[in-house]
Amino acid sequence: LGVALGLKPSAQILLLLDGNPSQLSFDIRGNHVIRYDATDHVAHLAEAFIAAARAFERDYRMCIADLRHRLSSDAIWLMHHLATQVASEHGAAMSGDQAAQIFVAAENPRLRYALAEAELLRNRVVEMDHQPIPNGDAFATRPTPLGLRLIDETWTSPAAAEASAGTE
Repeated sequence: LGVALGLKPSAQILLLLDGNPSQLSFDIRGNHVIRYDATDHVAHLAEAFIAAARAFERDYRMCIADLRHRLSSDAIWLMHHLATQVASEHGAAMSGDQAAQIFVAAENPRLRYALAEAELLRNRVVEMDHQPIPNGDAFATRPTPLGLRLIDETWTSPAAAEASAGTE
């Protein structure tokens, strides 16, 4: 319970209780507590699950919106390029050489790529994939689950498609 309280918002934690709520420790008494020996516990539990799911969805959307507002234009550009890789037959990874090509017309393309990639790594929307190969190592950038959600919400969801159609 301590780990759950430390990692999740309390709106997403449900405590089922057999007994008197006044006997709970003071530090968990303020959470959503449902007595499973109450006559209407099923209705309360259903309402609590729905409220927890809504809280999760709200927090998730706020996280994606925060990422969109916080990332630099180069990081978004790189993420958009990775989104096209995810959607293509080539798979969901790209090498540094492939990714740096999107900055080829810019000044200092390798530096801009490296800074954008570092920003995406810091924000946990991409991760590095390392594979040892004969005579060296191969590295590729892959989206994390959060990165896949950012891609979906920004470029592939119906709402994203409607938004981009309105700007054309």
